[in-house]
Amino acid sequence: MGFERLAFGDFSHPSLNYRDDEEMVVATIEPPEPYWRRRAMIAELAAGLSSQAVNIEYSQVENAVWAEVVAALDPLWEQHAASDVLES
Repeated sequence: MGFERLAFGDFSHPSLNYRDDEEMVVATIEPPEPYWRRRAMIAELAAGLSSQAVNIEYSQVENAVWAEVVAALDPLWEQHAASDVLES
């Protein structure tokens, strides 16, 4: 899947990393060209504070990825966010 597992605490690896209590997961592959094209298109649509807001349609795959990201981050948000942020 393009990930290698390293011992927790090995933050010297040059790639983007994620860590949990047991180990760190490091992305070791470059995303494919279609990813970069899609990213550039979204950035272009989203650019500019003076422009009118644009609704960006995400694919089923993109929505599934973000559903997993949100599910993984929600408990961390509750655990680590400042109480003022959580109460707003």
